[in-house]
Amino acid sequence: MSEERASLSSKLELLAKTGSFVTGFNEVYRLVLRGKLEGVIYVSNLPEPYLGMLKNALELSKTPFIVYEGSRVALGKALSLKYPVAVVGIVSQGESKILGENK
Repeated sequence: MSEERASLSSKLELLAKTGSFVTGFNEVYRLVLRGKLEGVIYVSNLPEPYLGMLKNALELSKTPFIVYEGSRVALGKALSLKYPVAVVGIVSQGESKILGENK
């Protein structure tokens, strides 16, 4: 595992402990359009048309995002969830500062 990915994993763990987030494409997409999120994380293999819709919404709302190179299962585990996650909306970064260096 690369150092950058290890650092992202530890920030995701900290986000799960100290911040707040939502999962699920529809929920994240709706909140992006309303400008309610600090940022978005999505898996690199997010299928079309979801990827196109999400990228357009992120661009329009100028919401920062991170492309997660791992799997949906790995992203879910990094956030201490028991289910796979393809898209995460960051409501509050908490102490993770996950968006600070990755903008």
